[in-house]
Amino acid sequence: REDYQLNDSNNKKITTKDIVGHVEYTSKSANSINTNLIYKKRLKSKNQIGQQYDYSLLDVDMGTFGSNDNFRWEINLRREEVLSQKMALVFDSLGIGLGNYRYDKTFNTYISDPNGAFISYNVYTGDMTQNTSIKGTQKLFLDLFKSSRKYSLSIRNISRQEFQGFSTPTIKKLLKSNINDSTLVKSDLFNRLEIFYVNKNNLSLWYEISKDLNGYDPRGNDLKEEWEIGGKNNLSISEIRSLNTNFKIRSYDIDSKVSDSRKRSAQGWWIDSQFRHSFDDTYYIDLGILAGTDVGLQQLNKFHANATGIKVSSTILFRKSGRFNFDASLVKVTEQNDREYLPPETLNGYPLGISFKTNSRFQYFLGNNTSIILSMATIDDIRYDNFISINGEIRAYF
Repeated sequence: REDYQLNDSNNKKITTKDIVGHVEYTSKSANSINTNLIYKKRLKSKNQIGQQYDYSLLDVDMGTFGSNDNFRWEINLRREEVLSQKMALVFDSLGIGLGNYRYDKTFNTYISDPNGAFISYNVYTGDMTQNTSIKGTQKLFLDLFKSSRKYSLSIRNISRQEFQGFSTPTIKKLLKSNINDSTLVKSDLFNRLEIFYVNKNNLSLWYEISKDLNGYDPRGNDLKEEWEIGGKNNLSISEIRSLNTNFKIRSYDIDSKVSDSRKRSAQGWWIDSQFRHSFDDTYYIDLGILAGTDVGLQQLNKFHANATGIKVSSTILFRKSGRFNFDASLVKVTEQNDREYLPPETLNGYPLGISFKTNSRFQYFLGNNTSIILSMATIDDIRYDNFISINGEIRAYF
């Protein structure tokens, strides 16, 4: 393939020559293993200003998709190389309750918050360079005692990798990203192992580990490493009463080349235990306790924080016409070293002092194709002073 362009300044024709190839392979073996592979490649000669327009794409999907076997697996890999512009992440203020982030001036960073005042979007800086993007996912499923009607045991492992940068990726860059590497835009590693035991009393356990490097800020990179071990148990006491408990132990470490004020780390635990009483098939109420402890460092200062609280939630079902959900929590957070603030990730996101939150949601169906949804949330803590958010919507189903 040949492309021609007309240069207005000197009326000279600029010619580039391409070599384009495309390979696609699909197969399904007798043992239910499906394979889909796509490879595209374009070699393009450089133009007069030296820009390289080569492009390549590798897309691989393998696994036992849709199989009913006890052991199943999936592998997905996508690698793309293309000329693209560098980007910077920009935050813009819309007003409290209208955004997805809030700004924390203590740590000079933006925190994900559904009630925040800021939204984020990418802005191209204008610099064009060759960019490599890699996304991978691996899933393993193992079902034990699948034929049993009394109980079952399932094991699931999910791994994800994402890499984006302006240099040739290596195994070291993928698995051990360096916060000082200015050629990296994004490098994320994630793995979660889950175990599910189902019988009269359900139990689930998980172990999760992740490493996220963010290079969208032109001033430097941020690196977050964390792990979590948790469990969830539903204990049936009687036909109308049950005890539901969530427990987790976690650790995180955040490093930054943008600002030393962003550096923080902590280890701790959190528990959420609720007693449920069902009055009938249309109404039940939950009464529970919240508690946790986090110990760590923020800007080289030690902190030791504790949280205790109560939680109430209720659901009313209007047969086939709709439902009403309500929950409220009252949590008190204290710090033993008299710190004036805590990292935003500490104690499930609760700040120092007393926090009172409520959420209510009403949904009513108008016939089979239309519903009305009304929701209201209130927050009263050191971040939001008597904040109230009200939303309404009408949904049509086709």
